[in-house]
Amino acid sequence: MEFGIEELEYALERYTNVVGVIEDKSDRINTNKRQAFINAFADGTSIHNLRELFKMKDANNVRYAMRQHEDKYYTYLDYCDSFKCAEAIKHRMVSGKLAQKNYSYEGLLEEA
Repeated sequence: MEFGIEELEYALERYTNVVGVIEDKSDRINTNKRQAFINAFADGTSIHNLRELFKMKDANNVRYAMRQHEDKYYTYLDYCDSFKCAEAIKHRMVSGKLAQKNYSYEGLLEEA
């Protein structure tokens, strides 16, 4: 399920309502919040949309965040909480998209 930039902006707004504002600082807390959001939505959008959303100069910053996921997930509790929050928002958005398309489990079984 591909998310556009408008949908990512909406998700980021919902995310910051929960975890707090993500400032343009490079301290650990803001970096972890930013990277948690990137990793939660990495499989649902393009790297360039995430780069544009956070106004990053280079897509390598997004790739770096994706490489650091496993290490940070098991090491930093605040990162883990932020990631789970962003992932929950992503799953809610995916279920909303599927509901709009009127997909249902029973309907898929009847077609098969």
